[in-house]
Amino acid sequence: MLCVAILQHQIERDSMAKKKRKTAKVELAKLMTVPATSGTTLSIRLDARQRHFIEEAARKRGGSPTNFIKVAAIEKAVHIRNLAWENEFNFRAVAIRLAKLLAGERELWARDGDGDEVPVPETVLPPGFTVLPRTLSYGELQDLQEGLRLGGAEFMEEVCTRVWELLPRPTNLKPPVCPDSEL
Repeated sequence: MLCVAILQHQIERDSMAKKKRKTAKVELAKLMTVPATSGTTLSIRLDARQRHFIEEAARKRGGSPTNFIKVAAIEKAVHIRNLAWENEFNFRAVAIRLAKLLAGERELWARDGDGDEVPVPETVLPPGFTVLPRTLSYGELQDLQEGLRLGGAEFMEEVCTRVWELLPRPTNLKPPVCPDSEL
């Protein structure tokens, strides 16, 4: 009887968690689409230097300083909320995978006689040979952390851009359109 009650409680808890995630999505969608005329006005004070940074960034994005502040504040709030509560996107799993790629133990693989991949221990490598790429050093990790602190999401976008450049191009791309065929 106790096992049935515990199982029923777990099912109810899982169901409530799904409802909360769905509700959070709906709330977030509402938050992002509320017209500017039906809301609360918040006021902030900026010194001349801070105002200059905001205006410069807003110009770069092609908007007004006020809208830039609004969008930046909402984005920051959404990012914090997304990482604070469990949701469909598994931030933790992605972070763990990235951490393993950057600093985890390197594995060397070779094909055996049947063509299957098998791990090769580093101890069988000839002297002077090493597995590349090497892991991140402490200094490089500090640089990464500083880049994220100073550049935020824009820095991570830059990192992703550079990763895309390193990946091989897909082979199933369509050929370019010949200008003559479009006349």
